[in-house]
Amino acid sequence: MSAGRSIAGSRLFGTVAGAALWGGIGVGVGAIVRSQIGAIIVLLAWGFVVENLIFGFLPGLGRFGPVHAQNALVEFSTKHLLGPAPGGLVLVAWAAALSLLGSAAAIRRDVD
Repeated sequence: MSAGRSIAGSRLFGTVAGAALWGGIGVGVGAIVRSQIGAIIVLLAWGFVVENLIFGFLPGLGRFGPVHAQNALVEFSTKHLLGPAPGGLVLVAWAAALSLLGSAAAIRRDVD
């Protein structure tokens, strides 16, 4: 029973941590794309279409996308995914990069 709890606990942690990191990704994309609807469309199109095509044709490259990094963090058992820790680090890198780009875009557009 202990092993089952351990797996469930790590999946819960991965889900909560991934949701928090996706918040940072959303803020970054929202700051880059000025339209809220446009930002939502960009994220959904990337997650459901672009990244899945990349993962389907080039799984070695596609596993470094944010959606598949989240899947690795939650410990999905799909072939070619990263491990949970590397997946989490990749998701942190995506969140940090997009947040920094969003901050730079917002500062550049800001009017004094």
